[in-house]
Amino acid sequence: YKELIKEVPQNAEYQRMLGICYRENSQNDSPLIALNQSIQLAPKYGNAYLGRAMVYLKLNNWKLASEDCRLAQKYQCTAFGQLYSILGNIAFHQQNYNESIQYILKSNRYSDAIYCKQNDWILAQNYLSIKDTAAAIKYLKMQLKINPEDIAATNLLTQLLED
Repeated sequence: YKELIKEVPQNAEYQRMLGICYRENSQNDSPLIALNQSIQLAPKYGNAYLGRAMVYLKLNNWKLASEDCRLAQKYQCTAFGQLYSILGNIAFHQQNYNESIQYILKSNRYSDAIYCKQNDWILAQNYLSIKDTAAAIKYLKMQLKINPEDIAATNLLTQLLED
C-alpha cells in the first residue's frame, strides 16, 4: 500500500488499508497515522473510523473506540460484524455484560464476523460474569473449535468442567 499511496496519495482506502496492515503487524503509532490520514482525506468514510476504533480497542481506550464506532455508524460503515464485535468488547470492559452479549450475538449474524475470532471468548467471559456456567462452557468449546491452541480457553474450560 505504501507504493500505491506514492502513486495516488489522495486515496483514502489505500491509507485505511495501510493502517490495517500496520495494526495487524503490531506497529506503534503507524496505524493511527495512516487511519487519521484516511479520515482527513475522506471525513465521511465510515470504514476508516471503524479501523481506527479497532486500534483504540487494542490500546484499551474505550472512550475513543466508542466515539469512532458511533462515527462509523453515522457514516455507514459496511463491516457490521466487526462494528458490533468492537461494541461488544467495549461493553464487556465496562462491565455491561448483558449489553456485550447482545452486541456479540448481533456481530455473529454478519459474514465479516469471521474476522472477529475473539467473539466466542468474549461471550464465555460475559456468561461467566453473570454466573451462567453452562453458556460459558458452550462458548469456550466453540472458541476451541476455531482456535484449538488457545491455552487460556483450554485451561478455563478444564477448570469449569472439573467444578
